[in-house]
Amino acid sequence: MSPVEESTLVQRMTAREPAALAAFYDHYGVALYRVILGIVHRPLLAEAVLQESLIHLSFSLTRYDATRDRLFPWTVRLCCDQARDSLHPR
Repeated sequence: MSPVEESTLVQRMTAREPAALAAFYDHYGVALYRVILGIVHRPLLAEAVLQESLIHLSFSLTRYDATRDRLFPWTVRLCCDQARDSLHPR
């Protein structure tokens, strides 16, 4: 995904456009799931963490800065944090 496409997608997701989150998931979902599964080692937990991460992502996009990072690496860090948190519940 090009930076321009990412920017458009982020704008659409920030506007809470349902098709935008679906497009994000279609493009990045499998890769994010694999990253999470590599941390939690349990498929059902990985699915739950991915779902929680996408919800968290939708509320965190206002903090995303495209001048500092691309969308995918930023989202990977968010997912990794969620995955680690799921292993050590409070």
